[in-house]
Amino acid sequence: KGGVPGGSIWSATFVGASGGKSTLASLTASCHDYIYATANSTSASLKWDKCNVSFASDASLSTSSSNDNVTWVEHNASSCSGVCLAKNSNGPQGGHCDRMPGCGHDAHLPYCDVEAMKARCLNATGCTAFNTNGYLYSGAGVAPFSAYPLQCYTDGPPPPPPPPPATVSITLNFELVDGLLEMNIIFDSLDCTGQVSLWDYTVSLSPVVTTSQTQTVATTAARQLTGQYEADGTGAAVYFAAHDPAHIMKTCGTSDGTLHCTMLALNATLPLVKYVAAFPMVTTVLDGDWWDIASVYRAWVLPNALWTALGPLDTRTDMPDWLENITLWMNNNWGGDPLGPNYGGDPEYVKNEMLKVNGVLDLPAHGGHLALHWYEWDTLGYALGSNHTKCDRVGAPCGFDTHYPNYFPARQGCKESIAAMQSAGMRVIPYINGQLFDTLIPRYAADNALAAVQKFVVTEMMRQDPAHPVPIAPHLEHFDHITSAVMCPATKYWHDVMRDTVLEIVNDLGFDGAYIDQVGNGEVRNCADPTHNHTINGGSFWAEAFYSIMTEVRAGVPPKRGMYMTEGTVEQVSGPGFDILLGLAWTELPYWHAIYGGYGYATGRAGSISSALADGLCTELTKQFMVGGTMGWFTYQNYKDQFFDPANAPEIKYIQALSQARIAAKKWMVHGRATRSLALADTTGLLLGACFLREKPTETNSVVCTVALPQTSPKGPPTYSLAIDPKRYGLDVPANSHVVLTDLQTGAAHGTFAGNITYTATVPDFGVQLLLLTIA
Repeated sequence: KGGVPGGSIWSATFVGASGGKSTLASLTASCHDYIYATANSTSASLKWDKCNVSFASDASLSTSSSNDNVTWVEHNASSCSGVCLAKNSNGPQGGHCDRMPGCGHDAHLPYCDVEAMKARCLNATGCTAFNTNGYLYSGAGVAPFSAYPLQCYTDGPPPPPPPPPATVSITLNFELVDGLLEMNIIFDSLDCTGQVSLWDYTVSLSPVVTTSQTQTVATTAARQLTGQYEADGTGAAVYFAAHDPAHIMKTCGTSDGTLHCTMLALNATLPLVKYVAAFPMVTTVLDGDWWDIASVYRAWVLPNALWTALGPLDTRTDMPDWLENITLWMNNNWGGDPLGPNYGGDPEYVKNEMLKVNGVLDLPAHGGHLALHWYEWDTLGYALGSNHTKCDRVGAPCGFDTHYPNYFPARQGCKESIAAMQSAGMRVIPYINGQLFDTLIPRYAADNALAAVQKFVVTEMMRQDPAHPVPIAPHLEHFDHITSAVMCPATKYWHDVMRDTVLEIVNDLGFDGAYIDQVGNGEVRNCADPTHNHTINGGSFWAEAFYSIMTEVRAGVPPKRGMYMTEGTVEQVSGPGFDILLGLAWTELPYWHAIYGGYGYATGRAGSISSALADGLCTELTKQFMVGGTMGWFTYQNYKDQFFDPANAPEIKYIQALSQARIAAKKWMVHGRATRSLALADTTGLLLGACFLREKPTETNSVVCTVALPQTSPKGPPTYSLAIDPKRYGLDVPANSHVVLTDLQTGAAHGTFAGNITYTATVPDFGVQLLLLTIA
């Protein structure tokens, strides 16, 4: 049956026209036949032929109540529009409608329990409907409702009988290509009536034998990659990944000895005819560890993925020359404004404070740049010139996360402050949101923005024909006392809003680009609105829509003018989408830089940098530095006068040294990639180290290793000892050649080695060392 002890090799969920669901799996599917075939020594196929897909009645559309003669029909995103039953109400608006006490969203209480409401309605004369705010109604009328999640239940017809079983065949083709086993799955419907739709499917590898030392590859840097390896790097490592160049919606992971990926099917609401997966699941077994697994994925992803199609950083012509020299990021106001909204984003205040910090750090003195991510540069509903004190509405707030996408006009003095910071060598980008639309601003109704809102299916079901669409509901979010709609970027409306907003930010205000929030780390990136001209439910259209938006932005600004950042180290939104990803997981192994080093930039995760300047900030920045990230992304107001306190001069000098080291080593740290972890044999535990490999087709590979002490050592300068096998760090040393070890910054020679590199040295307080390994 195509399975192995421990679990199925595939499973799939099918839905019917009435909304029923059925799951098949390779070990349990009831099929007419099971066929194994081989084409040659490197390919084979498994086929589950004529498998039954059976559906029960749709319980979600018609759920029997406690009264056997009554059924209920659930209407999502709706309120009942019949006549409310007349009784005294204890609702928030008063009135005379019957209401369940102690519940209801409009009373700022939990939603009413559905089963309790059914019983209440059945005991009330004339009641044929109720909503989850607790009101009872007579009549079956239903009206759309989108201000917040609300359901209406009406007394409906009995549930339909279950449909007859459908028949499908599943084929899993295997092919061995360059040592990688590719698995391609196909689903065939054998019925001409279109009785089922494929909703999602899973391909698994099970069981993977583990030990107490087994580690799992699980990283946000590559979400369609997983694997397992031994912590000490000995023994076998298992690689398992989707080689999907478009990166459709999927979830990959490990559980109970199983490696698996679950994919949302494209056009999941349409009848299944033949579904051929557009990409293979790939596995192999190799000797090595996490870096070898990451290297296999890198070898596939760089020449094949849509998000790497623009090539490496050093050959791209659309990025500013100064981008590679940004060595430190700060922001204002993130996570709350310690100085109050009147000052945190005020252009004059931002300019004065940032010029002071920039002057102390003086990064341009060695070729570096300080970059600012600016929050609340816009009016956000406050009257222009009021310094965020006069809101344009009553009953709903102004300020951060409101009034999107109305970003203009900018606060008074914004343009002049940008120019002043740029003149001092800084780079400045503003915050905007890539998905939210405040439904309370007049523009939402005037533009009919609802048509472009992301929609989710209300019930997972198949669309029989265009005249019977699958019920969908808009994606609305409720926070900060407003309701915001999540917009679909595949629509022309939102495409144009985003493009025009960024163009005005760069061309008119003079910003150095823009931060567009939530494109990467937003909510579920699917949409079921058939009018949006994209695949239904599953797909890769979200990232691809931003490829299109940002391509038009780059074409609409002067050459090499802007840099563009979004939230999350989400691989598929990089490259044609965004130059910089905010959300570097610098506390884990350097997966991002091992895979994408030389192809993109990443900086610190929001809120992850927070220690005081003299009590941990330097260590946090060093850890970012050691995984290849651009340092920083911390809120400068939180540090008040720490950067100007003479007692912190050693820390300031150290940050300058880190910045200077990144500039000196950018051929490896920016245009190369992270290698395996560097063992320092440091008995104090205070030293941090890493190595970066430069591998270019026209050059001999070389490595830079860096060792740093981000604090004062209480027992004197600590000593480290290196024992490096060159091959494990990407250096293949030919016969009769050797490795030369030098100091990258001073040129001092540290030795020549025919085999392993052994080197011992000490590091002074707040010291940074760069060691260059070349083959001669």
